[in-house]
Amino acid sequence: MTTNNQNTFFRDLVIIEYLIIGVLIIFLILPKPTFLVKIDNISQCDNLPLKNASRCVSDWISDFYRYNLSNTGKDLTLTQLQAEGGVCTHWSEFYAKIGKDLGFYTQTPVIKTATYDSHTFAIWNDETGYCILDENQYPYCVNFVGDEK
Repeated sequence: MTTNNQNTFFRDLVIIEYLIIGVLIIFLILPKPTFLVKIDNISQCDNLPLKNASRCVSDWISDFYRYNLSNTGKDLTLTQLQAEGGVCTHWSEFYAKIGKDLGFYTQTPVIKTATYDSHTFAIWNDETGYCILDENQYPYCVNFVGDEK
């Protein structure tokens, strides 16, 4: 190979390497696309006992959950929450809406923490017990009676 051919080969090799690195960076940095569905499309969680319904919704939300501090204080639609993510207030209100739609009593208490001024989460309950749904954590459920219905 002549010197000119070697230089062209190495230049082309460097260009290809930069292209590969660029593509990898784009895939690593850009957020994954989310599957936007309407809230009424979680029918697989209908008519389930409290514990199963909370876990069903949690599993569904884990597919698109994102914490996004830059949305603090903003009112978000479901589509915006799914696409952009939100903070604990957004997620707890979203969980409460779903819980009500599924027929459970809901509330969103606000607590003080050592790290933040406040934190909120959702609680669903019925005659069998209650479940705490907190951002992307697996629901914590307690039964009032010995056996879950």
